[in-house]
Amino acid sequence: MGTDTAISIDVGGQKDIGTTCLSFQQISYQVRGTNGKTKQLLHDISGSFRSGRLAGIMGPSGAGKSTLLNVLSGFKTSKMSGKLLVNGQPIKPQKYRREVTYTSQD
Repeated sequence: MGTDTAISIDVGGQKDIGTTCLSFQQISYQVRGTNGKTKQLLHDISGSFRSGRLAGIMGPSGAGKSTLLNVLSGFKTSKMSGKLLVNGQPIKPQKYRREVTYTSQD
């Protein structure tokens, strides 16, 4: 972790949307199990993604990779705490959900 390597990908004909940074600060996410107990799936996760960069999220099965992406894309918000920022500004949830897409591995 901690490495940040930039690569350039020519997407030809694409409109330049400028530099965008999605950052997340102290993201936590929990669910209630079938036994009624709360289970913490993400705890105090922080980081950022910048446009024009290729990023990977790695970890063992069950580590919370898909949960993190679902939280960052706005699909899981009810049990989430922390901050999501675009270019340093707090997101507006309805607008954010209209403008963000995420394709899962399944």
